[in-house]
Amino acid sequence: FAHSFTLSANFHGGALLVNYPYDSNAAGSNVYTACPDDDLFIQQSLAYSVPNTPMYNSPSFPQGITNGADWYVAYGAMQDWNYRWLGCNEVTIELSNIKQPSTTQIETFWNENKESMTAYLETARWGVRGLVTDSQTGLPVAATVTVVGRDHDVYTDPDVGDYHRMLLDGTYE
Repeated sequence: FAHSFTLSANFHGGALLVNYPYDSNAAGSNVYTACPDDDLFIQQSLAYSVPNTPMYNSPSFPQGITNGADWYVAYGAMQDWNYRWLGCNEVTIELSNIKQPSTTQIETFWNENKESMTAYLETARWGVRGLVTDSQTGLPVAATVTVVGRDHDVYTDPDVGDYHRMLLDGTYE
C-alpha cells in the first residue's frame, strides 16, 4: 500500500455507541473478544463517547462503548481488517439509534459529534513515532515495528520511512 495510516473510523446508524475490535472470533460467539490493544481501544472509544452526552449516557451500552463481538459477531468488518492487516486503529461509530434518520437531524448529529470527532482524532498522537532509514544511504525503509508483549505490528510508510505506534502511556520495548 502506498501509505500507512494510523487512525480511522467508519460511521453507521442503527445504534448509538462506539464499537471497537474485535468484531469476530473463531467460535462465532457473542463474547468479548479482546484484541492486543484492547486497553488502547477502550480509551480511544471513550475519547469519542465522553463528549457526546446521549452516547455516553446510553441505557444499553455502558459509557457508550462496546467490544464488537460482545455486541454481535460480524465477519469481514473493516475495523478488524484495518487493525489486523494494515496496523491502523479503527472503530465503528454508530451515530443514531435510528437506522435511516431524517436529513433534518444533520445539524443535531453535527452538534452532538463535532467535539467527539476532534477528541478521537487527537488520539492519533498517542504513542511513539519515528523514522526508519537505511544506515548507509539514509533512504527510507519499508519496515515492521513491533512492541514486545503486543501481538500487533505497525508499518513504516515506504516513501518516507516514518511510523507511528499508538500506545497508552507506559514503558515498552
